[in-house]
Amino acid sequence: MIIAAAVLLALLVAAGIILATDKKDSTPEAGASQPNVRIMKETTTTSDPLEESYLKQIDELKSQVERLEQEKGQAEFDRTASQAEQDRLQERLADLEAQIAYLRDRNNALNDEEQHFYGVIAAKDDEIVSRDEEIAALNEKIARLETERKAKDIAYQKALAQASEYRESLERRDRALTQAESPGQIHVNRSGELVDTFKILPPGQSRNILGVKFGDRDFNLEGTIALMPHWFAAVTLGIDQTHDDFVKEEFPGYDADNAFFYDVLFGTGLNWRFNKIQSQPNFYISTAAGPAWFLYKYEGETDMKTYLLWRSSVGFDLTLHKHLQFTGDIGVDWVQDYGFSPRFSLGVLWSFSYDWSIFREKGK
Repeated sequence: MIIAAAVLLALLVAAGIILATDKKDSTPEAGASQPNVRIMKETTTTSDPLEESYLKQIDELKSQVERLEQEKGQAEFDRTASQAEQDRLQERLADLEAQIAYLRDRNNALNDEEQHFYGVIAAKDDEIVSRDEEIAALNEKIARLETERKAKDIAYQKALAQASEYRESLERRDRALTQAESPGQIHVNRSGELVDTFKILPPGQSRNILGVKFGDRDFNLEGTIALMPHWFAAVTLGIDQTHDDFVKEEFPGYDADNAFFYDVLFGTGLNWRFNKIQSQPNFYISTAAGPAWFLYKYEGETDMKTYLLWRSSVGFDLTLHKHLQFTGDIGVDWVQDYGFSPRFSLGVLWSFSYDWSIFREKGK
């Protein structure tokens, strides 16, 4: 449209210039005398070539103006279409600018988040580095502690070996002292305290013994076994010399320098051991009965007569060394058809257990 307006303006300017030139040519020069001639307009139809030329030019200009009008209308239509397209493009541009602004804001936000994440990552990296340093320090500490532990373990093993060796030496010394000492002696125990011998003797109230007893008129082998603590059964094999009046009364006319009973006695008894007293004295009472055989010669032949022998005794045992004991008792014997006679004997015993009994494993 602008181009068409410019062309039209140029044509009008050109037409004005041509008309002005023609008018100037027909105007008289200044100072020249003009004839007082009355010009009459001819009404003839005779055509002037110049006028025809002007008319032709005017027609051409009209044609050009029409054409320019058409072009102007087309230009207006095109301008309207272009304006609509421009408006659409402006709207599209606005939308794009809005999208660009949103994307720019989103990009800025993403950049901020990225920077934040970079900061977090940097902080995590610093934390990881710090943790790595802490782990390295802990590993170093663990290595140092492991070295110290190994050193202490080696020292502990050495100390344990020394303690074991020292304990074994103390046990050997205790065994040696126990075997070498006799009752009444003093020795040093494992803790270094002085104690009496009776403190290392085995305690218990069971009387399990084998022993030999003898007196001025008898010789006996005795054995006991504990039924329960404080209660024992006994058996005795003995040779007991009779009194002179026994032979005279029982065998008139028989003459012998020595006359003996050969007896086997079975009995029981009660005992009580004082474990906290030196040598652990054990007091007991017992009673036993059994056959007693008297051998004699009559008319050159050896004969034998059997009697019933009953014996009751009160006695004591004293520890000499470990299981070796000294014993003594006094009592009475009753012989069938003869009566009572006193007796006294001393001896030694071997105790094979202080705490075992038949009806109870551990006597106390």
